[in-house]
Amino acid sequence: MKCISCQNEIQDGIINCPYCGTIQTVNNGVNVAPVSGAQPIQPVQGAVPVQPVQTVQPVQPGVAVPPVPPVQPVQTVTPQPVAQQVNTGTQPQALGTVSQRDAIAQGIQSGNLINGMYTADEVIDSKEHQNFVMEEKKDKKKKIILTSVFLIIVIGLIIGGFLFYKSQYKTSNKRIKSFFDVVKTEVNGVIKNDTTQKNNGDYKLNIKIDENEKQYGLVAEGKFAYDLSRLVDITANISSIKYGEELIEKDPISLELYLNDSKAYFNFQNFLDKYIYIDFDNLTEYKHNIAQNDVLYNLISSSFIQSLSDSFINTTSNQKMGKSSISGGTANIVSINMNSEQRKNFMKRFFERLEENPTFTEQVGKITGKDAKGIRDELDMILKNMKFDSDKTILIELHTALFKSKFIGLKVVVTGTNLNDSYIIKPIANGYSIKETKNSNQVLDIRYIKTKGATSTTRTTTRAISGTVYDGKVAKNIDISLEISSNVVVDIKDVKVKDSVKFTNLTEEDFNNFELRLDKYPKLKTIFAPTIETYKTIVLSSKTGECNGVDTNCTSDPMLNEGPTENTPEGEQTPQDTPTE
Repeated sequence: MKCISCQNEIQDGIINCPYCGTIQTVNNGVNVAPVSGAQPIQPVQGAVPVQPVQTVQPVQPGVAVPPVPPVQPVQTVTPQPVAQQVNTGTQPQALGTVSQRDAIAQGIQSGNLINGMYTADEVIDSKEHQNFVMEEKKDKKKKIILTSVFLIIVIGLIIGGFLFYKSQYKTSNKRIKSFFDVVKTEVNGVIKNDTTQKNNGDYKLNIKIDENEKQYGLVAEGKFAYDLSRLVDITANISSIKYGEELIEKDPISLELYLNDSKAYFNFQNFLDKYIYIDFDNLTEYKHNIAQNDVLYNLISSSFIQSLSDSFINTTSNQKMGKSSISGGTANIVSINMNSEQRKNFMKRFFERLEENPTFTEQVGKITGKDAKGIRDELDMILKNMKFDSDKTILIELHTALFKSKFIGLKVVVTGTNLNDSYIIKPIANGYSIKETKNSNQVLDIRYIKTKGATSTTRTTTRAISGTVYDGKVAKNIDISLEISSNVVVDIKDVKVKDSVKFTNLTEEDFNNFELRLDKYPKLKTIFAPTIETYKTIVLSSKTGECNGVDTNCTSDPMLNEGPTENTPEGEQTPQDTPTE
């Protein structure tokens, strides 16, 4: 039949159109009485038309209305309740959308009829419900599988991390190597070829030491310039010298040290109007070697540190995890205990590594002018002359973090007869802390701090040392800072020393003028006058070959460095003054 409203084909005997919901009043020409939940059907006489349905259950949004089973032809029967006349053998319809399934599930749980059509038993027995249950089980299985995979990945990462830690950082050798890699980086940060070979700029130096009520110190600033293949020039403007009391009461004192050719020049501007120079043995040779060869100082330091690292790695050591005596927290502690024989073997390995390192011998050879064999012979001689106290034992502890190799601190304990010294070095912000105790008494507690700054024309580095040094029961508080500002553009010039005079050629008048000008600084004169008087006597006496009762060798002083010796051929003249522009 067709719906009386939308004209769509619908099942015969249906009351509500499944498409538009319109109530059908006639079904195949037979009037149909309205369906009521609990009202009994009145006896039918003949073909009495069905009364129109007064109330209709509203259609729930989003839920399709299931079709009503067809009504059987009415017979004259004894009135029965509607519930007894409903055809319960009708097959259930499709359950439809997920929301319908949820509604059905709720109906099953409450034991009610579903939409007035399906009982709980019918729904449970339906194919659609079975599919619904199967989908629920599949979702649970997926969740279980995903959780299991996640747990496996986490466990795998933990095991992998542990194996990586064990292979890379757990062994003592790995941690020793990592420590010396840090040392190499720190040292090479200071020793840079571009600033080691040639540099110039300004500096400021401030030294202060307090001991009870006494003060010692120095305040100076000046300029520096050096080209290791040519010259070194350092000036100093000293504004304060304290030695229990202030020694510079008036004007600052200006000094200069200038190294060039094979001479060392001194300029005491406040006391003498000309440069004084002395011969500097081997200076010319070293300058020549540096000038002729490009010496890579950072390779020398790296080779030295690498040899130390290799020597420690081959030393018997043990490792444990425990509480650090340096930081107080849990740490990985590598211990190396060396007696005299072990120290001797260690130093032997160290010198062997240096001798076997072609980079080291090549770069050192550039400075000294010796070949690899000559350098090895010198190293062998140094090792041969070393003494190793058999009564002394050295314990070295390297404290690092549990994972990787973060440096926590280094502890060295030296023990022997009536000896128990310990040294602790640990990193702090921008530097390191250094402590020393001797027989449980503190000897040293200082901090080293390094900071850097830069402008468009300069690169500034400030190094500061502060702390306390103990001398018995006396504590000396020290505070030292050195600020160096290097120029980005290096500019080094020669110094004019035309009016220079050799120290041994100073006259009595020169010494007298020096002492006269020193009268301006009476406290300084009290300290330095005896020394000046001694050199005056030596120099003036050497010209006559007499020491005038001075109990010293006239030619033994290093500043003199001239005069007749047993190696001077008879009749050969000593070198004459050769002023240099």
